[in-house]
Amino acid sequence: MKKITDNEHPHCYTYTLTGNADALKAVQTLMNDLIQRYGIPDNEPLGCFVPHEYLMQVLIGGEGKSMVGNVRHFYDDDPQELVIETEADDGRPLHNALAECFPGLNVQIEETLI
Repeated sequence: MKKITDNEHPHCYTYTLTGNADALKAVQTLMNDLIQRYGIPDNEPLGCFVPHEYLMQVLIGGEGKSMVGNVRHFYDDDPQELVIETEADDGRPLHNALAECFPGLNVQIEETLI
């Protein structure tokens, strides 16, 4: 039997976005649109499950097709802060895409095992 390592399991990444109000509003609109189109909007306790590839395609174009993972939760309760929680093997591509596409935002990332 093969031993399972942490690298073989998805990790949870929490992205906290703060900064420019117009950029925060743009991210909020984008996320809400993607959740309505591709996710499960009424599944809040378990997650909205928007595939990363859709979010990354909007942010960086066709290169996002190879992204594996899901946006699990999106929190927009605080008008000065947005929180995106995902599960993926690697959180850096989404972090970099958010920072590049929305330069007026501070994008913090925190990683935990699922």
